[in-house]
Amino acid sequence: MSVEALEDRVSVLFWRRVDPYLDDAAVGVVDLGVMERDKDWSRAHVRVRWSASGFARTEVFIMKRAASAVTDARQGLRTARCPACGAPPAIAEPAACAYCGAPADDGRRDWVLDRVVSFEAWRRPPALSAPAPVAAAAWKPLSPMAAFEAMAAVMVSDGEVSLGERAALDAFARARGLPAERTVEVLAAARAGALDVPAAENGEQAAAIIRSMARIGLADGVVNQRERGVLVAYAARYGLTPDDVSAIVQAERGAMSA
Repeated sequence: MSVEALEDRVSVLFWRRVDPYLDDAAVGVVDLGVMERDKDWSRAHVRVRWSASGFARTEVFIMKRAASAVTDARQGLRTARCPACGAPPAIAEPAACAYCGAPADDGRRDWVLDRVVSFEAWRRPPALSAPAPVAAAAWKPLSPMAAFEAMAAVMVSDGEVSLGERAALDAFARARGLPAERTVEVLAAARAGALDVPAAENGEQAAAIIRSMARIGLADGVVNQRERGVLVAYAARYGLTPDDVSAIVQAERGAMSA
């Protein structure tokens, strides 16, 4: 299967998974960045940048296929259909065909979806045994420490640290295995006014940093005016407007309450 065909496959999967209530959803970019292979499986990491209802998201669809499988390029998107009767899947990830009952492909015949992760949570595989057909230099997800620094900066911006904010920050550090001594240094610098919000290397990182700051601000229920001021000032450095910030905060509030 060609790069273009694999990207088209992911586009189809995206539209099968997207919330039907997001009637203004639009896809901006679908691009293959990383291929990896072990003795049993091949995996393709495909970035999808999309937007809807005033917010933007970047996700990575990780596709898998048995290392011994060979895709029939002549079949194109028809390989996403039921291998027994050719019917299209009725839902995004069926266990079996809704029409004939045949088991769905588990990746032993062709590319199937393994999982979807947010771009900021995505990590480049440590060892790649298959070269990527396109450069992935722009694929630089936000590091956990950079997110922690951004969250610490906005947490102290109003001069008050609520129990909810501190608990959320500590939970973030523990979940990502951040060194305790480094987090103590970051918090001390934040309280002393000597901590700058990390610079973003690309648009996805800028949005991820703003989402991290919004998340810690919302830990006590509301992003107050001083916290919002930090977000708006940071966003302006990357061409984002106050309305963009409002949309990101709203999306994070929805995600946290889901």
